Amino acid sequence: MERSILPEKVDTTSFATNPGNVKVDWNTFYQTYPAKFVLGTTFIGLAVLVFAIERITGWYPAWVSLIVVLIGYLDIARVRQRISQWMAHGDTCPGVVIDVEQSLIAVWADMTTDPFECSVPALRIAKVPLKQTTGYPFEVGQRVPTICTYGGIADRHYWTDLEPIPVGTATREPELVMRKMVSIPEEEWDALVTGLELLEPPYEPGLYFLDDLRGSARDE
Repeated sequence: MERSILPEKVDTTSFATNPGNVKVDWNTFYQTYPAKFVLGTTFIGLAVLVFAIERITGWYPAWVSLIVVLIGYLDIARVRQRISQWMAHGDTCPGVVIDVEQSLIAVWADMTTDPFECSVPALRIAKVPLKQTTGYPFEVGQRVPTICTYGGIADRHYWTDLEPIPVGTATREPELVMRKMVSIPEEEWDALVTGLELLEPPYEPGLYFLDDLRGSARDE
């Protein structure tokens, strides 16, 4: 099964079997994930401050604030490009709400990097901004389609990192969220539920390989 992850992490020759194809609504994404843009916005805010000092005191030449603004905008453009690639080419994976108060979801994915190798199923417990996600309010057990990227050690036959973004945090179109939800095979949703039975609450964010969990259960 071929997978897609961000170019920063691995080569671009891998492709998702169920690519996201989600066009990001940036007004929604800015509100949902402001921390992803904190560096760029900080530089722009600093540029405003430098410009004010320039106007009042003349301590700095005018081009200083322009350079700081440019740095801020370049960082924002870098983040936008990365997220656009993530949501367009990442892998669509099933997620489910497991803790509303802690904003936790569980995501199932096959972490294998080689379609000729055995599958490597895993669960990613992730904290996401549920209250800013299309479809809120949620309840435990509610399905949440996600777009995931993979990463890790290149010489293994499986990825060692998985990062999900719920579709509903990048769009305000319920129809798009539903289309991505129904695009996920029912057997993957079933695998998510089955895998989650191997974990006991309280849930902790992290990546859990299901074969390891099954081995631990047999040893007990």
